[in-house]
Formats: sequence, C-alpha cells, structure tokens
Amino acid sequence: MKPAVTVVLASGDDSSRVELETALSKSYPEIPIVDLGGLAVTEAMALPEVADSTHLWFLTADSRPEPECLEELLEAIGATESIAAVGPKIMHSDHIVSAGVTTTSAGARVNPVADGEYDQGQRDGQSETLGLDLPGMLIATTELERIGAPSRVLGVAYRGLEYSRRLRDLGRRVVVAPSARLTVSTALASQLGSSPLPPLSKSQIRTEQRYRLSLASPGFLSIFCLLVLTQLKNTLAGLLSNNVRAASWYFSALLGLGADAGTTARLRRSNARRSRLANRTTDSHVAPLYADPDELSVQRRSMNSAEEARLAQAESAADTGPGHGDETELNPVGDTEEAIDSFSRLEVTGGAGLFRSPLTYLLIAAVALSGFVSFRLFGTGHLVGGAVGSTDVSLGDLVRRLLSPNLDVSTGAAVPSDPYQLVIAVLSLPFLGHVDIMVRTLILLAPILAVIAAYTAAGTSVKRKWVR
Repeated sequence: MKPAVTVVLASGDDSSRVELETALSKSYPEIPIVDLGGLAVTEAMALPEVADSTHLWFLTADSRPEPECLEELLEAIGATESIAAVGPKIMHSDHIVSAGVTTTSAGARVNPVADGEYDQGQRDGQSETLGLDLPGMLIATTELERIGAPSRVLGVAYRGLEYSRRLRDLGRRVVVAPSARLTVSTALASQLGSSPLPPLSKSQIRTEQRYRLSLASPGFLSIFCLLVLTQLKNTLAGLLSNNVRAASWYFSALLGLGADAGTTARLRRSNARRSRLANRTTDSHVAPLYADPDELSVQRRSMNSAEEARLAQAESAADTGPGHGDETELNPVGDTEEAIDSFSRLEVTGGAGLFRSPLTYLLIAAVALSGFVSFRLFGTGHLVGGAVGSTDVSLGDLVRRLLSPNLDVSTGAAVPSDPYQLVIAVLSLPFLGHVDIMVRTLILLAPILAVIAAYTAAGTSVKRKWVR
C-alpha cells in the first residue's frame, strides 16, 4: 500500500500554516497540512486528514525539506517494524544543525554536532539516537493514538526529545536518516545546540527544568528536591563568580519551580502511565544512549570558543575596516583565550571568580578557627572578667558615666577611664547599645578581620602574575 502522509503543525497559528503551505506547494503539493495545536488526541484522530493517513510528518513554519527528504524518511521507517520514528539531518546553509540528540543522565541537552560544523559526509551513517528534534520527524499515525501529540509547554530544544522519550519508554526505536535533509532558519538553528553554560537566557533554564519535571523516572519528589538543590547551588555559584545576571536567572527558576511542576503535571502523569504499562520503574532502557558529562563539557567549550571567535571577528571587522583584510589572514591563530591556550599551552585564565582566590580558603579557615575558639561565647548570661570587665551595662549607663564627674558607674574595671568608656559606647551603637552582643561579635570577627587585613597587606607588596 502506498503511504499516505500528512504534514503536522503544532503551533495553533494560522499564519504558520499558510507559510508552510506556500513553501511546500512546489515540492509536495499533494500532501495535506493539519494544525494539531490545542487539540486532544481523540479530536486529532477524528480529522479526515489524520484518519486517512499512514504517517505523520512534523514540520515547523520555517522547515524547508529537500525534494527527496520524505522519500528517504519513508524508506528508513519501513526498514523494520521496531522503528517508530525517523528524523532527517537538519541543516542551515552548509552547516549541520542536528543529526540526532541526546541528554545527560541529569537531563541536560547534548547535541553531538559541533557549533558551525560543516557537512562533509561525516554524519551520513544511519544511527540510533535517544531523541530527534521535532522538525522533520516522521512517525506512523497509529503512534499518535498511543503517545499523543508533542507537548507545547516545553521549549523547541526539548519538545522533540521528550516526544522521542515517549516512544523509547514503549520499547520502540528512534533513528536518524541522514540522507534525508531539511533546512531551518537561523532563529531555529540557534535553539538546537547543546545546553549552554553560562546560560543564554532565563527561558533556557526554565525549559530544561520543565523537561526534567516531565520525566516519569526517577519519581517526582526526587526530581523536585534535586532541582531545588541544583538551582540553589547554581545561584550561589553565580554570585561567587560575580555573574549576577545568571544567578538571578537561576534564582528565578528556583522560585518558578512550583509553577513549572504544575505546568508539566499532566504530561508527567501521562509519561508515568505509559511507564507503568511497560512495567518500567527506571530509565535503564535508555541509559546507554545518555551522553557523558564530559561530552557536554566539550560541546560547551566548543560553543563558547565559537561565540568568542565570532565576537572577535565582528569587533575586528568594525575596528579595522575592509582595508585590513590581508593582515587578518596573516594571523590564523587568533588572539582568543581558547586559541592561545591550544597553541602555546599558556594558562591565561587566572583570577576569575572567588573559588580561585586564596582569600576564599583563608576566610573559610578563619571562620572555622573563630567558631572553635569562641564557641563558649554562645548562650545566656554576659561576659565578665579580664581586661574587658563586665559587659552587663546598658548604653544609658555608659552615657551617664561619660557625663558625670563621679566614678560610681563602671563596666567592671577597678579604675575606669573616660576614653575606654567612650570607645565602648561608640562601638555598641550599631548593636542598639547592647554592650555584651557587641563584645561577643568583635571577638568572633577578630580572626576573620585579621586574615583580611594580612591578605590585603601582602597584596600591596607582592605583584600578581597570572601567566604561568
């Protein structure tokens, strides 16, 4: 039987449908287009275009498949019954955007394709993958009734991944057919890379968070608690590394965790129900397809290096003008941090963030020493004895002592002196005149202030050299 294919949109936007119909009118004029945005599964299956079809082809408004793309996808999905979804090689100009994607075990997106990678046939082999990006994905129509439509509460980067995970949870295969090619716009291509660090926007963090909350395993409580700790850790790390903007994004994601959990509740329940039907309690069936954290780190360094190179090239072009093109070509190594490091093996990155500063660890040691030495200061009562004398004195008593010619009020010293009383009175003002709390605080802070003063004094006489 000849396959009957229907193109599916999930935007709910009439203008997107018109744009796609215009783009496909020459290459695929006979294929109907439906928009499933906002429709339930039963409503979608009742549509004549869906009910009469054998396969559904998910496209976006800016998707531009090549004339042979659909034929290659149909050939790949018909190779064996175990294959439930196939996807094309997604391109932008001469660069590969996506050819199958995966995540780490923690749910961070990993795109094995490097940023700006040229298509030279290196990814032309059909391969198994954890997930596909939604543009160009082809599935059998019967799968729509089993797993539903792609979720619109997830971002573009995770929509196809989550949809592929539904098929994986049912024991089906997801593969890439690289001979099928599809081109997307610059805006869409920029969203299909690996999870960047530092983050590019608050919405990126929230999208990753929603994807992790949508998963059926591990349990919701485990994921929720882990996300609370993760976002709190990222917030503190952003503050310590002087990246206030990223810290504010992570803190905003922490505050929005409850809202995201509610938004993905229906999706999470559906995924959990499918897992129960398949008798799955863990993600061991997809664990071999996860990417290592090291692989994500490599991709992030590649993305950051490519972004720095683009910025440096743009600044160089703006500063030197078109007349200096030949000089630029004579310097192929470049002057970015990554280029210098790869060429000369010199470390030029010192001094960034508090975690690399010796003062941080000196302060930690000073706090521990202060707590060990001064642990007996905590509790009820007041300090008495020694050079300090009794601290069970109010600010009013001190002021009256300073204004009185008599020596009948003191802080415990045998022969109090006016300068001593004056210093005690002034220092107790920030503590609302509570002399006892003031003295305890100064004793606790003494080791810490001593370390800061010593470090500052040492810094004035020692020059810091960061090229090693």
